[in-house]
Amino acid sequence: MIYQKPALTVQQLIAQLEARGLAIADKPLAEHFFLNMSYYRLAGYWWPLQADKVQRLD
Repeated sequence: MIYQKPALTVQQLIAQLEARGLAIADKPLAEHFFLNMSYYRLAGYWWPLQADKVQRLD
């Protein structure tokens, strides 16, 4: 299977979430969670906080 999107580093994931408007006060703690849990497992927690759910299906 060929993936359409490149894999992002933990720092890139955090930057992407911040660019989308998520305030991350403790970046080392955020890195810890990304390294110990998957992006998709954590996404369920910030999904309800998104202002525009229709545009953020990626």
